[in-house]
Amino acid sequence: NYQMVKLNSKIPAFTIMESMVAIIIVMVVFSLTSIVIINVVSTGMSREKKNAYSLAKLMSNETIYQKRYIDETLNVGELLLEKTILDYGKGENLKVLLIEVFKGKEKLVERKELILVTTEQ
Repeated sequence: NYQMVKLNSKIPAFTIMESMVAIIIVMVVFSLTSIVIINVVSTGMSREKKNAYSLAKLMSNETIYQKRYIDETLNVGELLLEKTILDYGKGENLKVLLIEVFKGKEKLVERKELILVTTEQ
């Protein structure tokens, strides 16, 4: 038969409650870290798209202000801006100003604008 041995001193150990609290703390820290990492990664991409959008808007404004209605391609850092003037089809003086911004082969921004082309100087 087996006999139980009585211990004279307590063995140091964690209780179930202490272990649960430690696990909860680790889970909270891990989830907060995940949120921060996701925000940092997504913010970097949106900054790039915002930069591309502002460059497209600037190119559009310069085209209209300078009345430079020709197709152009421009490199700015890693970004490639392509400006194309298309016929609108419903009027002789109406054109579509299409500006596309690429990073490598990925299109970041596309901006279309209907413009009135006048021949007055």
